[in-house]
Amino acid sequence: FFNYMNLLVTQLREREKELNIRRIIGGSFYRITGTLVYESATLVIASLAVSFVCAKLVLPLFNKINKTNIGFVDFINLEVLGSLFIVTLFIIMVSFLIIYSYIRHFSAKEPSIKDNSNKFALINTFQFAVSIVLVVFTISIFKQISYIHNKDIGLDRSVVEMRLPPFDGDKSSVLKELLLKNPAIEEVSVCSASPVMEGAMVLYSYEVNGVRKEYSPLFFQGDKNYLRTLGIKLVKGRDFSQVEQQNQNKCIINQAMIRFLDMDSPIGKILPGSEMEIIGIVKDFHWTSIESDIPPSIIAPTNSGANVLVKVSPESQNEAIAYINNSWKEIIPDYPFEYSTIGDSFN
Repeated sequence: FFNYMNLLVTQLREREKELNIRRIIGGSFYRITGTLVYESATLVIASLAVSFVCAKLVLPLFNKINKTNIGFVDFINLEVLGSLFIVTLFIIMVSFLIIYSYIRHFSAKEPSIKDNSNKFALINTFQFAVSIVLVVFTISIFKQISYIHNKDIGLDRSVVEMRLPPFDGDKSSVLKELLLKNPAIEEVSVCSASPVMEGAMVLYSYEVNGVRKEYSPLFFQGDKNYLRTLGIKLVKGRDFSQVEQQNQNKCIINQAMIRFLDMDSPIGKILPGSEMEIIGIVKDFHWTSIESDIPPSIIAPTNSGANVLVKVSPESQNEAIAYINNSWKEIIPDYPFEYSTIGDSFN
């Protein structure tokens, strides 16, 4: 904005001789002002059109650098278009005021206008200061984006996640077995919900020395491959057994749960308020924004669910996605294949 305003004033100063000639040959104040405003408005609107083309061309590179998945259609909505219309109208109005003020003080009888070098120097200084602030803000934003995308959240960001339609949720185990036949797929887990933003809250109550206590931890459910698929680190104890019968009434808790319950040696003990034995402790992992505190959490075993998590080999990701797509169409032909990664969901 400031760059354009400065360019506009500079252009007016460079066109003093032309404006003098127009006044001398009979050009009226309003006609000259209208012509300049029309030229300015045309330039602003043309610049807006060019910016749309540039944005569409640069967007893939932006997504690659920032590991985002922003589509150009995301900008085509009433909110964005309305904001652009208001900004464009504002710039045109300011241009009109500058041109009107400049021409009003312009005299055809005096070709040289009063020297306003100090005023323009002040404008240039302010423009330079604003540019520096914008550069600093841009660098800060990119650093924040990089931090968000690279921070260890305790989960493997590359894990592919898909949700089966409601009436086909019972086919998740079949899909899992089919996916494990491909060497490009390392792990597959069936779970009840996404580990990102979909943790359930459960209420447990128990008594200590006659005093009733309650707490509401996050509750996640996944099969025996849940931890390995998501890359959740086990810091103590053991993972769920490959023998499903041995996982009954067992659970794994995170470090935040230990701090909350103030338990010294929780392995082998019953989780307060439940009948589940604690068999392992995992490193805290983020399930929502990294700005939020990690709450006490429980991971319980289940062999059913409509969510399927897939850990693919980094070297064969495209091959794995294609195989997942084909497997999906084979088992659920009437429903389109859609997927995201843990990183996509978290971001």
